[in-house]
Amino acid sequence: MADEHQYKANAAVSVRPKPAAPAAAPKPLPPLSEAEHARIKQTIATVKEEMPELLPMIKDLHALGMIDGWRSVTITKVKDDAH
Repeated sequence: MADEHQYKANAAVSVRPKPAAPAAAPKPLPPLSEAEHARIKQTIATVKEEMPELLPMIKDLHALGMIDGWRSVTITKVKDDAH
């Protein structure tokens, strides 16, 4: 069966709005130990000294809720013996 109604050439498009996603409440983070706090301070210092271009990205990831802040940032040093 075909649609028997004629479509109007200048008809407005009907679009159903998407429901707004509820804002995610930040989860409470566990307290930091002294060792974790020292690691975070060292990570911040290393990033600021050796990789300052990462600072805006880390800030954006935190703002988007993708990381919990500096506690989620780790630096893994890889020894390259092949070169």
